[in-house]
This record gives sequence, C-alpha cells and structure tokens, in this order.
Amino acid sequence: MVTQEPQFGSFVLPKPLNTVFVSEIDSEGKSTRRRRVHAKSRHGCRNCKERKVKCDENQPCGRCVKHKVACKRLSAGKVADKWIVNSTAHAAVSIKRKEVQVRQPPSSPLDQQISQINLEHLKLFHHFEHHTSETFIMDSQLWKKSLLCMALENKFLMHAIFLATASHLRHLEPHDSRHNRMVLEQLSQALPSFRIALSNPPRNQPGSGDALMACSMLLMQYSWEFSPVLMEDARVEDDGWDTLMGLYAGVRSIILEFWDIKNGGSRFTSFLTYSPKINIEQCLANAAIPPDIQACFGHCLSCTQISNGDPKSLSHCISAAWRLIPIWRALKLGSRTLQESGLLLDVARYLFTWPANLSHEFIEFLKHDDARCQVILLCYFAAICRLRCERIWWMQDRAVYMFETLFQCLKDKCAECIGLAREMFDMGDYNVY
Repeated sequence: MVTQEPQFGSFVLPKPLNTVFVSEIDSEGKSTRRRRVHAKSRHGCRNCKERKVKCDENQPCGRCVKHKVACKRLSAGKVADKWIVNSTAHAAVSIKRKEVQVRQPPSSPLDQQISQINLEHLKLFHHFEHHTSETFIMDSQLWKKSLLCMALENKFLMHAIFLATASHLRHLEPHDSRHNRMVLEQLSQALPSFRIALSNPPRNQPGSGDALMACSMLLMQYSWEFSPVLMEDARVEDDGWDTLMGLYAGVRSIILEFWDIKNGGSRFTSFLTYSPKINIEQCLANAAIPPDIQACFGHCLSCTQISNGDPKSLSHCISAAWRLIPIWRALKLGSRTLQESGLLLDVARYLFTWPANLSHEFIEFLKHDDARCQVILLCYFAAICRLRCERIWWMQDRAVYMFETLFQCLKDKCAECIGLAREMFDMGDYNVY
C-alpha cells in the first residue's frame, strides 16, 4: 500500500489510487481500534468465578475437568439475587449519568474544537509559537497572539497551522517519518475544511475574513515546498510552477474579497499596505545601479539569440525585470549589510510577493517556453538561492531545482544572458552543471 503526499491545486485535494493517509484516528478524533466484546457467563461454576476466568457452563465444565477438581455450582437463588443486585446498580448509575448529561449546558463550537486537540496537537502548537512563527515573512507576533487564538475558533486555520508546523519539523528533521505522517494528516484535514469555509464565509463579524486570509497564506507557503522525489523526470512545464501561480491568483482573490479595508478591522492591514520595494528603493536611493546588473538586464532585453523579438513579450519582460532589479541591487550589499540595515526581511518579503505581480501575458509566454521570460525567471530563482535566509527556507529547495532546470534549457542559447544569474547562484554555495 502506497502512502504519499497529495499535490493540490486551487485548494482541491485529489484522491490518488492505492493511496491512504496514515492515521489511527477517525474523522471525530477517536481511535479506530476497538476491543472485542464477549458475552458474560451467568451460570458459571464457583471455581471459574474464583479464578476470574470464563466458564463454559457445562456440567462439569471443561476447566474443572482439565484441572481434575470438583465442579461446584452456585445455587440458582444466589445467582439470581446477585444478577438482580448488579442489574439494579448498573441501572441506577445509568440514570445518574443521564441526569448529569441533561444538566450540562450545550457545548459551544469552541468547546468541541478544544476537545479534539490531543497531545500531538499541543506539541505542534508549542513548536509553532516558539519556532515556526519566527520563520514567517510576516510579523511573528501577529501569529503568536491574534491568529493563534483565532485558530481555536476556526478548524481550517488550526489544521493549516498544524500543517505549516509539521512541514517545518520535516524540514528540520527530514529523516523522521513521523513528521511526514503529520503533514499528510493535517493536509487532509485543512483543505476540505477550508473549502467548506470558503463556500459559506462569515461576513457579519468584524475581521471575519482574517482566518480565511491567514489559511490561504499558510497553504501558499506550503505549496512552495518542494519534494525532489515527486519531481523526478519532470519537465519545466510540469514542475508545479503553473499550479503555484494559480494559487497566487487564488490568494489575491481571497484578500480582495475578505480584506476589511473600510472598517480597519483586519489584522493584516499593516502587512498588506506595506511595500518592501519602496523601502528597498529608498535605502538605495543614493547609490547607482551597479554596471554589471545594468548590463545584464540590458543585454537580456535586447538579445536576439534567445527570442525572436516579439514586442508583446518584450514589454512584459521589461516590467518583470524592472521590479526584479531592486532585489539584485540589495543582494549586492551582502548578507551582513542586509542584516544590519534591516533590509533582509524586506528582500525576503519582496521575493515572496514578486510572482503575484507577474502579468497574465508573461505567464502565458512562459507556458510557451519564451526564452526571454525564462531568463527573467532564472534571475528570480538565482536571487532566492543567493539570499540563503531561514525566513524563506520553504522557497529555497524549489528555487534550486527551478534554477538548474531553466539553466539546462538556456545554457546553449546565450552565455551572456545567464552569466550573472549563474554567478549569483554560485554565491549561494550551490553547484550547477
């Protein structure tokens, strides 16, 4: 029986053939293992009752014959009296339990949600609060305080947080199979519950869309993660990048739909209104664009060896390249300077949001293997590899794979177009052949 991690697109969970999720609990969180039920012997012999073993109620019984002892029976009156007493006591206890259940107030959805949390979930909560949340490109305090409490009221967000935490543990301890099992279980819980919430969202509560936005961002982060096993023998167009771009569009739609701008009630307002690009450009305002960066992008946008000079493709490449140049300029400062200046997090945020601003036409040209668009994308993945930041640990494995795949497609077309990107990639301590 095969156990694998399902891939998903647009928040839909397929069901591969011959595939199961490894779990010992049912949908209600109860153990799937059950004790076998045996009928009690009411007319057993005295010896079997004293030894507390089941009697076959024969005369003599099989156990007494086996041990060569006299098989003595309880009188019918004593057996009947004892059975009546036990039955009456059991009935009294049952009545008391029913009375207690009637007196209890009806449980709230939050109470039911908390009752389904087990020890494994508590460990995931602890790791998320103290470790995983510190690796997000958003403010870690936002996740530790507001959204962590919100997860207790929203099942889909709780499972998305568990999913992000389990995947982080898998990144830290890749040889521990327990983490992969947790990822599979939480993914199978997060996606269906998220789709149900999207189909009937709560619109009357202030900031009710925050849980949906938070869940979509966590699923986007998870979708960036990369499994080399699943990508063996994959082509560039089959590597999941198209699916990832579709998820960017989905997250953008959710934000536009549920972001409460007018009332200012959204916890994401400060993050969504902040522009890392503007901050980077302000810090680099007094510095000229390095000549090698200017020459690289200038040549790429005018090179005739990699493209037939389609003006439509060129205009969209210019827009994408122009937004990529500030990242390359910042990376030229070096990791220590980025850390000391406070630009490191801005660069990480900008790298994460850069694909969301690609035009639909640029993405379509990529699908048709436009080499000029591929060079721009190669430069983007080279920047991720060069940053080497723990804040984007979930982006780096995919970036390495995508860079190497694109490099193999472009290396025989124009060395000058890809030379600086390869140099930046090699500075990230990777090897490309």
